[in-house]
Amino acid sequence: MDNPVTDTLDEETVQPISTIEDQPALKDLQNTSSESTEPSDSIEITNQPTTIIEPLEEQSPPNSLHHMIETSSDKLIFIKYTPAHTMISKWYLVRIDLEQSDDIEQGNYFCSFYQKHPKDAEKSDNKSRWWPEWRELEWEKDKTVYEFGKRILFKPSAKPNPDKFGIFSADINIFESALTHPFDFLPRTSFRPGQSIVPDSIWTHLYQRCSEANISQPTLSTSTRRTIATSSVYRAALKYEHQPSTTISSLQITQHFAHKHLTSNHIKRIHK
Repeated sequence: MDNPVTDTLDEETVQPISTIEDQPALKDLQNTSSESTEPSDSIEITNQPTTIIEPLEEQSPPNSLHHMIETSSDKLIFIKYTPAHTMISKWYLVRIDLEQSDDIEQGNYFCSFYQKHPKDAEKSDNKSRWWPEWRELEWEKDKTVYEFGKRILFKPSAKPNPDKFGIFSADINIFESALTHPFDFLPRTSFRPGQSIVPDSIWTHLYQRCSEANISQPTLSTSTRRTIATSSVYRAALKYEHQPSTTISSLQITQHFAHKHLTSNHIKRIHK
């Protein structure tokens, strides 16, 4: 099935996004308690196979993380980031650009931000498309310095005029900010658009890490939340199953109460 949004956009067609705040927000903090009805022109993203999600491993050592970045095709990663002029950290989806990263040894990577597609605003985050966050460039009079202006919607394959538009980007210390491991978008299929859908397993890990970091969590579909709940019960059962059983003898109980005055009723209950 063709993408109903990208098919309506030509390579050089832009759509201003006037409803999104100027700050680079990859996620609207207006979380909904239940999923809304999807628009009629939206793409149906079928549920991925339900699997038991293992707990997220500890953050990878710098060398290991850099290796995973190098071997990743899309070089996507979720990070914790505090936008300028704010004091609240949020999660963001970024793509790492190794060619423009100048201080990799210290963990500083050049990152381009992604945004939730505005037509997927009513969907949960894990069922939404994520596109590059293009901005208008506002140049100074001398044409040597620019600032990022309002957001403009381009499809992922678009290559707009670099003198007028740019993807919102920044140097980020990935070693300190990473919330997930590097990953790739799900491949395109007949029912799923390419270059836009993040795997459910990554969303699950992000959800857990956001809870640990005390930042706003992503909105997840009912099926994904159910998978997380099932995984938690499964892990708890495994933990309980592997706990060594403890046999308490009557001698140990007697020693435990040795410093106390035991009544006849106490003794009867202990040796019953």
